[in-house]
Amino acid sequence: MPAQTSLTDTEHRPVSEYATAIQQAWHWGEAEQTLQECRHSLLLIDMMASGLEPKSRLELFTGALRAVLETAPCDALYFRESDKLVEPGAYLAAIEQGAGLYGAMNVRFYNVKGTGSDRHEGLMDTIGLAALGIPDVQCHFYDLAPNEVAGVLTDIGYYLFNQGDVISDGETIGFTEDMRWRCEHQYALAAPRRVVIDLDPGEPHYAGRQGSGEE
Repeated sequence: MPAQTSLTDTEHRPVSEYATAIQQAWHWGEAEQTLQECRHSLLLIDMMASGLEPKSRLELFTGALRAVLETAPCDALYFRESDKLVEPGAYLAAIEQGAGLYGAMNVRFYNVKGTGSDRHEGLMDTIGLAALGIPDVQCHFYDLAPNEVAGVLTDIGYYLFNQGDVISDGETIGFTEDMRWRCEHQYALAAPRRVVIDLDPGEPHYAGRQGSGEE
């Protein structure tokens, strides 16, 4: 059967069921308040689409979603696979500007506490790419600016989306002359369980361990 999409009514979920998405909604400060005002939900899914290339699959879904938004405007979008809440106007603007992963990929940030170190330890990862058959990306670090790490993860996420899983273990990646972050496929530190590309920004910033498959 050909790939297709389906739009149906679905049971409206309480705001509490979006707790993890709200916690990571750095891009949309009004997400929780907007959800509290919503009273009805629609569910858009794709079907028979797992065999498509990632870009083709996302283009199919994006086209259907844009058509729905033109016909039945809504107050909030929730992407289940990326656990991301998005303001519809911001989503449409991002798509127009070529940011095709704006809803399908989420960049999450976690403060890591209780490790006995007085340094600022953080974990950042992407979520959503694995649903398209591409590894997500993570970085477990000390004393780096979260915005800087988020930019790196976003850029690598788009690179993988456009090129596929072409980064080999041990390969370094960088967007400046001084940047050489080592890559290795590992299991994700943050749920859900999935394979990610772990990034080692080098000493003194890396808080994980590569080469053994463990963190």
